[in-house]
Amino acid sequence: TYERGTKDEADEFIFQLCDVMGDSILTRSDLEAVLASIHETIFADNKEAKEGSNKSTFEAFLNSAVFSKDAEGVSEKSMSLSDFRNWCIVMPSLRKFLGSLLMPPDS
Repeated sequence: TYERGTKDEADEFIFQLCDVMGDSILTRSDLEAVLASIHETIFADNKEAKEGSNKSTFEAFLNSAVFSKDAEGVSEKSMSLSDFRNWCIVMPSLRKFLGSLLMPPDS
């Protein structure tokens, strides 16, 4: 889907991957978990970076996100697919980075 699909299909695929709970409700907590996991993976061998020196960068990413959707049974607002697409427009490096994680190593 990411390599051969349309941009909209790829966006939806990345959006679904960020839904940590798999409940079709993308919350700030989901995005925090995804970014924390990425951070831990990338900086696994760098103790200084792993201990939170990039926390403000992740906060900037999260604070730029809009959560406009009311989800049933959830106290916090969630991110719609439209919100996600707009977030990727505002933060193009985010979409590029998330997409790069999906690329096979030989491409």
